[in-house]
Formats: sequence, structure tokens, C-alpha cells
Amino acid sequence: MKLLVADDEIMIRQGIRLMLESSPLLFDDILEADSGRTAVKLARQHSPEIILMDIKMPGLCGISAAREISRFNANCKIIFLTAYGRFDFAREAVRCRARDFLVKPVSREDLINTIEMCSEEIKQFIENNQREEQIKKELFCSLEEFLVNELVAGTALSPRQLWQKLQIISPPDGEPWFSEDRLPNICLVFSSDCQLSGYKSKKTRNISVKDASFPLLIEQMDKKLVCLSAIPASDACVQETSINLARALAGIICGQGGATINIGIGRVYNNVESLHQSYAEACRALKYGLKAAAARAGNEKYNIIHIDSIDENRVFSRPYQIAQQVINYLENNYNQKISLKEVAQSVYLNPVYLSTVFKQETGYTFSDYLTLIRVEKAKKLLDLRLPVKEVARQVGYPDSNYFCRIFKNVTGVTATDYRKNKTHVN
Repeated sequence: MKLLVADDEIMIRQGIRLMLESSPLLFDDILEADSGRTAVKLARQHSPEIILMDIKMPGLCGISAAREISRFNANCKIIFLTAYGRFDFAREAVRCRARDFLVKPVSREDLINTIEMCSEEIKQFIENNQREEQIKKELFCSLEEFLVNELVAGTALSPRQLWQKLQIISPPDGEPWFSEDRLPNICLVFSSDCQLSGYKSKKTRNISVKDASFPLLIEQMDKKLVCLSAIPASDACVQETSINLARALAGIICGQGGATINIGIGRVYNNVESLHQSYAEACRALKYGLKAAAARAGNEKYNIIHIDSIDENRVFSRPYQIAQQVINYLENNYNQKISLKEVAQSVYLNPVYLSTVFKQETGYTFSDYLTLIRVEKAKKLLDLRLPVKEVARQVGYPDSNYFCRIFKNVTGVTATDYRKNKTHVN
């Protein structure tokens, strides 16, 4: 806390300073001004919480100085300290919203008690402001969550109604965000094994991608993040723009972690009423992306799928569904002894037919795909410093020597070298 002593008599200023420095009160700084004009200047530069102000000073008097200071520091506690106990001075002090009016000579006890009361009031004011800000923050979060749920659920909202609600939760002035002629028109849905909490600390409200700024409204729904943004429908490369936006946002949401982030992107729509369709498309794209990632058994950092990049007729066809059933079975049972015949029985199909369909849909034979899954799982276990023999057992290879040969065939390095390389990188 800072305090300013404004008095044209140096002996009084030094006497007050001595009283304060020998008291239990603690100040970050005690400033001194020998005139009203200097008091205004120092108050503007240092924003003291408390000012002890003499009234009769050369040039700008204490009353006028207090009025000017109150214009830019309304919360400052001003205590008039003067040798003149006249009623007109006291009345003017009240009009200036002074905290107190003390007549010289003032006792050390009265001065310290008055300043202590001011300090307590300032402390209470700060605590109340912090509580109010916390309540506002929680209220805004609830409003944001409610609004996002309304939009993705297809609740009838006119552009005007949406804009009015957005204004309530808008960021500080000057920060680019949505506007009445730039409302949310696209939805992106994020899913990941990592904790999708990076957005909370920064509470990202806009992001720049290739010199263009995009407003954002992000909320957590279930275990996914739903992001609403605005991309001009006239953008000739709208699909590429939305993918670049997804990639940039993924870096903020999950930071530099090693987990894969899966992102589904819906289409851009020209009206608010259709935003729920973009959400539904983003969810379908995400669902497909998760299955496609499993089919590739790769380790891309960002798995981004735009709804226009997939053939939905094929995705929901019978052969595709069969392949996904097999993939799910392998993902859940890769650590067991698995045969094509056993899997075919689980989906009630002929093994030969299943083998043909699976190869057509994934590009891999049944055994090659199972090997890829096991190797990817083994990589994660090797990161945990488990013995190679134990890793082999946990991914379905009782013979660790055979596992080591398979691992090297797929990755190009031995399991031991893979672990060393990972350790060196980390």
C-alpha cells in the first residue's frame, strides 16, 4: 500500500513520515508533495491508496487537488489535515468525498487510528471486489455453457437474440471476438486421451491463423470440447481454413503433450439456426476419425477429419461396419491369443469372407493389422520402463524373442534401441 503526504511545510511532512515509520502500519512507499499540483502529479504516477492532504498550499489548493485526483482515482482515501477548522473547509471536504477531516495539531494516536481505518476499508474493498469478480466469472462460465448447449441443440435463436447473449459474456473492450455481423457458423469437436484443460487457463477467446483472427466460444461437454467459431462462408478455401484453425487450437488446448488429439469439423453455415447441423457433422467426423485412426494404428499428433473429406455412404456401409467390429475386437483382446476363425465367429461371418472385407476396408491383412496394434501398444509399455519380456507378454507374445523380431520388422529398430532413443529424446 502507498501513501502520499501533501503539505507545503517540510517539517510537517517529515513529522508525519516519522510517525508513520514508527507505527505498526506498513507501507510500500511514503510519497511527499510540497504543493497541490505536485500532489496531483504524484497521485497520477503512483496511484496511492491513501493521501494526507493539506488545504492551504501555494498554487493549487488541497480541495482543488483532491477534486482532480478523484477524477482518475475515485477509490483513493483522502484525509484532509489542516490548521483551519472552518465549516466551509469541512463542507468542501465532504463534497470532495474525503474520508476524514483532521485539524492540526493532530495527535499521533488520532492520525494512526484514522489511517488504520482507511487501510481496513481498502482491504475490505479489495476482498469484496475479488468475491464479485469470482461470482461474475462463475456466472459467465455458466452462461457460456448454457449458450453453447442451446446452439448445438438447435434451440431456436434469432441472430439478434444470439448477439444479445454474446454481448453479456463478451471479453474486455478491444479484444477481437464475435460481432453482430460475425456470429458463430461452424463447430469443431475435440477428443483426446490427455486432459483437455489447457483452454481453461488461458480461456482462449480468439486465435490468429495465418494473419486472420478467429473468435472462439469453447465449452466442455461430456469428455469432449466443443468449439464454435466464425469463418466467412465466402472463403474460397473454407475447408483448409477450418483445418488450420483446428490445428492451431489443438496446440493451445493440449499444449506440447504427446497425446493424440482427435478433431471433427462440421461445415460452415450462413445462419445461426443451422449451427446444430455443423455440430452433428463434427461429431460424425470425429467418430469416423477415431475409427480411422485405429485402423491406421499410427501415432499422428493431430487426427483432423473434416466432414467433407469422408464418404459417409461408405462409412455407414455394411463392409465398413464389419471392419470396425473386428477393429474393436482386436483393440480389446490384442493381449490374448487371437485367430481369424475366432474373430469371424464373434461377428458371425465366414473367415474367408471376413478376411477379404477387412483387407478391402483397412488396406491390411488381419494378421498384419493385429501386429500393428500390438507393436503400438508395446511402444507405450516400453516408455514405462517395463522389461522387454514383460512387454511381450502384455501385448500377446509369450515368446519374447519372437516379439523382438516382429518389433524390429515393423519399426526398423530393436525394442531396446527404441527405448534408448525415447529416453534420449525425453
